[in-house]
Amino acid sequence: MADRSDADDGAASRADAVDRLERVIDTQIDTVDDFDQKAAYVTRFVGVVLGLVLTAVSLASRFGGGDPATQLPAVAAVAGGVVRLVAAVAGAIVTYLSSRVVVGLHPHAARAIADGEYGGDEYNTLLLRAYADAVERNRQVLSANARRFRWTLVALLVGIAYLAMAALLFALAPSGMWGWIVLIAGTVAIGVVAWYLLTGRYLRPGSENSGNER
Repeated sequence: MADRSDADDGAASRADAVDRLERVIDTQIDTVDDFDQKAAYVTRFVGVVLGLVLTAVSLASRFGGGDPATQLPAVAAVAGGVVRLVAAVAGAIVTYLSSRVVVGLHPHAARAIADGEYGGDEYNTLLLRAYADAVERNRQVLSANARRFRWTLVALLVGIAYLAMAALLFALAPSGMWGWIVLIAGTVAIGVVAWYLLTGRYLRPGSENSGNER
């Protein structure tokens, strides 16, 4: 009698675990979709920014004046910003294309269930193993996408910062070496911020290894 009760408890536990893992997989799918939407937004945003930058460069080359040597630091900042924005688009595209998740049973397991090869408790056991594998593989995808999207956002931030610095240099047109000094100082500041973001220093201790990943 006790063995039967233990078996019933085990079956109930497996059924409960299957239900919980189904909800975890649904959450993982929603998170991947969220990554995809953000990646698409970044791509559109960068496209608009690059269009504005190219228009501004075209107008500046047509109507601009002044000493070309004075404008060289600003041109270098524009080039650096454009390169980083293109890198952000590349990162967003890679993030989008790598969003492949496991949503349920393997086809072979589904066919075996359809053929009646598994009973009720065996069915839940099969589901539990399949869903556990799916959760683990999806977690790896989410972790990789989180890293890629972090690089994408940092590249976007760096690109915008360089373009803002270029606008400042064009407006102020500092003479002599001051333009290069501003560019170098800005590059150092941008590098520090990028390092801070890429290394995850802003995260709480242990938050990257939390089991409740989003």
